[in-house]
Amino acid sequence: MKKFLSALALTMFSAIILGATSGSVSATPFPGPDAYGYSGTNIALNFRDISATGTNAGFNCDDCIFDAVPLGFNFNYYGTSYNQVYISTNGFLAFTLQGNGCCAGQPLPTTGGINNEVAGWWTDLVSNPLYQTVGAPGSQQFIAEFLNAPYFNSNTPNTFEIVLHEGSNDIELQYLNTGADGHVRSVGIENLDGTVGLQVVNDNTTTLNAQGFCFSTGGTNCSAAAITTVPEPITLTVFGAGLAGVAAVRRRKKAKEA
Repeated sequence: MKKFLSALALTMFSAIILGATSGSVSATPFPGPDAYGYSGTNIALNFRDISATGTNAGFNCDDCIFDAVPLGFNFNYYGTSYNQVYISTNGFLAFTLQGNGCCAGQPLPTTGGINNEVAGWWTDLVSNPLYQTVGAPGSQQFIAEFLNAPYFNSNTPNTFEIVLHEGSNDIELQYLNTGADGHVRSVGIENLDGTVGLQVVNDNTTTLNAQGFCFSTGGTNCSAAAITTVPEPITLTVFGAGLAGVAAVRRRKKAKEA
């Protein structure tokens, strides 16, 4: 009943807001650029595993947004500098304190609901997000990880992370695996007043697996996002070692045949 009433209230509120601003805001699809100048690019899977080293933003929680956590550096987002961020269990970061985003992702941008956010997998999740800042001063990375976070009333797990880059101010999204079970999810970025944004996903069918995205205003195609300062998850490390072993066996076989 709580979920139904929350969803109904959110739907009614969104309808009022969107009705009042109809035609004034429309989503810019990936890869953009949006009106501010952010553009997106696909990047290789480069998931940083901080499950053993990260700090809990808060423990398993439904529809929570936790106290602001420090980035460890200044990050410029849509022209404003921030040194802290709020983490919602519903799969997004917000640079200003707003609601928890229950109970579904919204189009990006929209003037109603949540603004000034980076939506990694904004939907109705029950999660235990972790965060950590890594790297040397000048090129640090703030990582927010959502590990095996299920949808509310579902066992479908979602593992993804949001990475903010010092210096370049790039925004990186990484996905190990996500699932679809009817919940509406949003992926992308949005400015402070909800008038400008860049949208990758806003539906209940798309899944993102073993892939990454990056958003930048620098025109560098987010090349820095391919560099990690945190060891890869053991599953990916073993997979990579296995591929290397197969390649070595093939080389030896060819040498014998020659």
